[in-house]
Amino acid sequence: KTIKELQQFAAITPFTSADLIDTAKRLKAFGVETSKIVDTTKRLGDVAGATGAELNGIATAYGQIQAKGKLQTEELLQLQERGIDIATTLKKEYNLTGEEFSKALQKGQISAEAVEFALKELTSTGGQYANGAISQSGTLSGKLSTLQDNVETLARTLGSVLSPVLKGIFDQANQVLSALNKALAAGRGASFNRQIGAIGAKITFGLTSESVD
Repeated sequence: KTIKELQQFAAITPFTSADLIDTAKRLKAFGVETSKIVDTTKRLGDVAGATGAELNGIATAYGQIQAKGKLQTEELLQLQERGIDIATTLKKEYNLTGEEFSKALQKGQISAEAVEFALKELTSTGGQYANGAISQSGTLSGKLSTLQDNVETLARTLGSVLSPVLKGIFDQANQVLSALNKALAAGRGASFNRQIGAIGAKITFGLTSESVD
């Protein structure tokens, strides 16, 4: 269900299914609850789309915050370097001055839940990064990404459909090769080897078929 939802989101955004699934796995590894994986991935996708920052980098910073259970200077800087401003939202929500925010940050008083709230505020209707991913879908890079994702989806579908047939072909080919190897090992390939040798002589020395014979 999660993969299907992410594939649907990929179809209308500049991200491929592989991008979003990788982000979801990354968030899961950092301990983000399964029930929040899809929503969080989409919101991070909006942030990435609006800022132009790399999705995996944003997901890593957000995941580290969730794993630690609090926002620290390291992760705040990672987000700021990518042009993502959550500090303003947090200061506004908790009515903190810049100095008060810095002290709270140093003391580990800005919780992961507060950062999750800030992410929702920034990506919900009216937020700074709302629909940031979808807004990029009409760009050239967005259209190329959608094309790539459609090709990959087609490849997966064809692979699933053709898998039984291809397995049968490979099984038959392996049986033939195995029998041939056994025959050669048993010395029954002498005639075959002479023919290969004659062909090699023709290529190497330019001999005619008569002289080879």
